[in-house]
Amino acid sequence: MEELVLALAIIGACLFWTAWREHRQDNRRDSALMTVIGLVLAAGSAAAALVA
Repeated sequence: MEELVLALAIIGACLFWTAWREHRQDNRRDSALMTVIGLVLAAGSAAAALVA
């Protein structure tokens, strides 16, 4: 279970980084989409951490 939490956290962090880069390049739609996906992964990671 710890591996799942770590994997979700790493993927979410990568998505937030990419969303920030897209935001800086004025690609707002992709930035918003990646931010939402990152938030969902962060919530999933937190829920998995609470269960574990």
